[in-house]
Amino acid sequence: MIFGVAICAPVIVALAPTGYALWRFSRLPVSASKLSQLKPGMDTARVEKILGKPTHRGVFTNQFIGNWTQWTYSNPGNWKFVCVYFDGKGVFENYIED
Repeated sequence: MIFGVAICAPVIVALAPTGYALWRFSRLPVSASKLSQLKPGMDTARVEKILGKPTHRGVFTNQFIGNWTQWTYSNPGNWKFVCVYFDGKGVFENYIED
């Protein structure tokens, strides 16, 4: 029994940073509890107060939809991100997680 512990303990300790990195790699940059506070109709100031400053802000024009704004939240080294969408007047519409 002691032999098994002597082998397993160093392996667990050696692999722990890798497991943490993989777990962190797949985490959303914004918590689910903060995202659940977002309600359609909020202005950009209220959304920023809840989520913080976005990583990237973009304003787009589409011939069918018109103007809209997308805020992207991401963390370096993570592949997950959250996009928050506002209409042309800066009113929150929805968000997606990817």
